Amino acid sequence: MTLAGDAAHPMLPYRGQGCQHAVADARNYVDALVKVWYGGEEREAVVTAYDVEMIERGAEAVKQAAREAELSMSPETVSKMLMVKKGHGRLAQKV
Repeated sequence: MTLAGDAAHPMLPYRGQGCQHAVADARNYVDALVKVWYGGEEREAVVTAYDVEMIERGAEAVKQAAREAELSMSPETVSKMLMVKKGHGRLAQKV
């Protein structure tokens, strides 16, 4: 058994990453199953590799969201938020 999406890494909405991580989890898990079903790789090793990557990536995103939440609580620190400093991906680059 393994986890994916919000079950694996619930996070605050301050970075808008929850859906992105759920999609990445689903893609990576399907890729892992393909390795087992069609590639003949060992299930335990493949799922363990999936878990390790998902946990590391998700943990960092959860930490970032928590930091953003803390920064958003004060007018003095809101300017330090990543969303304020860097914007949101390509949209910020076009402006």
